[in-house]
Amino acid sequence: MGATQLIRIHTILAAALVVLAALSACQTRPKGTVVIRADNDRLIRAKALAEEAQSAQKAGRTDQAIDLYRQSLEQSQELFAVWNNLGMLLMEKGENMDAAEMFKAAADLAPTDERPYYNVGLIYDRAQYPAKALEFYEKALARNPKSLPALRGAIKAGKVLTLTDEPALERCRTGLLIEKDPSWLRLMQSEQFRIEAAQDSSPRLDIGRPRDRRQPEGGM
Repeated sequence: MGATQLIRIHTILAAALVVLAALSACQTRPKGTVVIRADNDRLIRAKALAEEAQSAQKAGRTDQAIDLYRQSLEQSQELFAVWNNLGMLLMEKGENMDAAEMFKAAADLAPTDERPYYNVGLIYDRAQYPAKALEFYEKALARNPKSLPALRGAIKAGKVLTLTDEPALERCRTGLLIEKDPSWLRLMQSEQFRIEAAQDSSPRLDIGRPRDRRQPEGGM
């Protein structure tokens, strides 16, 4: 084997050792460090964009606010307010389907916050789909049974659907305890009386003592 070949072999081995050392160093580095730092950077940027969007929203610059909220979502999808506020702006522009998706994403991020589901209910309410509106008002009330906006929406939808079940009556009773607006108080009282009257007039099963249908036995 010539000297030139030996030099080449030594060069290759030395390069291989350098690569192995680099790989070993990578393996000892905590996994995800760079990714976590990048995620944090994106989250910080998302928050900054969200603040800019909120300022634009308060100033009435709707299109700019929408654009900034969308930029924020490109950086991070973890901010509840971004999804919810973007949904509100899209709803104002009449982009109801997109708005509903924003609210549903917000609802997933905040499992105890009733507002996103109420907002979806409001979309269906305004589109005159009372049954679908009631579905989401009920989801909002499941999170907060004393949410006055959701109670109002559900009672109004119940009136349109002429509901007479116990949940509809219970919503009226709850609403009457916390409502202050005279017009809504009148609606709730009217609905309570209507439902109670319907329940009182409905036929009831006789749950008293069962009738003895056995035939008498003869005897000698």
